Amino acid sequence: MRSSFFVLALMMVGCAVDAGDESTASDEEAIAYGNPGFVQLYNANSKHLSEPGRPSFEGTDYTQLLSFMRTQDVLPDVITLQEVGTKTGRFTSQSCTSVIADLDRLVRPSAAKTTWKCIVAAGSPSALDNTPGGVAIIHRARFEPAEDKRLVGLYKWTTNGCVREKGGSGWTALVQKFHDGKHTIAFASVHLPVASATNGNGATADDCSGRNLALIDDALAATKADVKVIAGDMNHGDATRHLAKDGTVVHDWWETTYRTTREKYRDPFYDECAKRNAAEAAVSRCLESDDWTMDNAGSLNTRIDWVMVDGAKSLEGARTIAYKDVDAAVNYSDHRAEMLRIRY
Repeated sequence: MRSSFFVLALMMVGCAVDAGDESTASDEEAIAYGNPGFVQLYNANSKHLSEPGRPSFEGTDYTQLLSFMRTQDVLPDVITLQEVGTKTGRFTSQSCTSVIADLDRLVRPSAAKTTWKCIVAAGSPSALDNTPGGVAIIHRARFEPAEDKRLVGLYKWTTNGCVREKGGSGWTALVQKFHDGKHTIAFASVHLPVASATNGNGATADDCSGRNLALIDDALAATKADVKVIAGDMNHGDATRHLAKDGTVVHDWWETTYRTTREKYRDPFYDECAKRNAAEAAVSRCLESDDWTMDNAGSLNTRIDWVMVDGAKSLEGARTIAYKDVDAAVNYSDHRAEMLRIRY
């Protein structure tokens, strides 16, 4: 009943369009194309995308996230996704093709041609044979692949330490370079493996995340794109924190994996908090309160989904989409999604 309610509600609200475009049949192709001056990015691990006909085991309904996208004044240009097109012993996610069908049906209902296309790390966009972690990139028509996709086999923590998986069959990051008008932009859709041993867990443990992000950085550098983006579920916190006796959040230190990555890539969410807070500890508290992405009960290691950008002219509108922005009663995922405008 809840899913039916959201579908009905979506059909009743206004439709997102690009600024300056009019929502008429003659403008459909232009709206589908978008504005080559910037990229409207969403990053989302919708764990787990609800199986057709029933909610996922967390009781989520990802159509809420599509509902939010529909209310915005600009359509999504690129969506980096995780947990898409996979089937495990615990859950089955929707295929990337199914997600696009919902985008076309709910975010931009139209009789025109499909607005979005999908690239998955492995297998078919219409099947459930994507790599573990289910990384994918959904993009609008104006983004033309500039080269073949790059698959980065990731390290996974084992009792023997970090062991690298074979790209395309094990845990894999997806890197794709696009032509976008006069510019090139490369995206890495990332889902880092969860540590699987006691001494590989936690924000400061050797869970292989540092090695993995170095591999991804190398793959992005090899594209020689004007702008490079790392986005995804890192399964690794940005910092360590603890609670003081009065319940306030105390920043201990920026975690090595995060700090090293931010030496090269800008974190627009950090930048937004830094505009309002001078001290590093205050920035950390801001990120914990405003931009946490994983609701781990009793944990202060909850900002594990990051978007990092190198080479952009400006980064605008960095926002973590709160559950209350859609329907606080039912979370659209057990991760909160992020949105950002990247300007060339």
